[in-house]
Amino acid sequence: MPLGVGDRSSYLKGISQLLQPGGLAIIVSAYWIDADVTVIRRQLDMAGLGFGLADVVGGYGGMPTGINVEGCVCLIKGGKRQFPRKIGAEMESEWEWFKHYATLPDTPAREKTRAFMRSALTKHYPNLS
Repeated sequence: MPLGVGDRSSYLKGISQLLQPGGLAIIVSAYWIDADVTVIRRQLDMAGLGFGLADVVGGYGGMPTGINVEGCVCLIKGGKRQFPRKIGAEMESEWEWFKHYATLPDTPAREKTRAFMRSALTKHYPNLS
């Protein structure tokens, strides 16, 4: 997602044009946390996009081994829910639990990702299943 406000507005409108009504767009970007909420809300409204949910994507690995994540936002074409003021808190709502789980020595490597945990936790998010 572009950092510049004008570029970001065009980007979001372009995403919206690609989606059918009710369609989902998942955008991973480091810029969500720093974006001005008032501006993002206006841009999403102009693009016809509503907020779905926020999370982090990434996991445990790399060289050197460690936790590496980015912010992720799910947008819905025609959705009416506003982008949250505390987007960071929403993204990190399950982070402490996952970070602990991912760093346990007994946790299998294939389970040390947020994608694995999200699929394992769909019962908590019935709208995503």
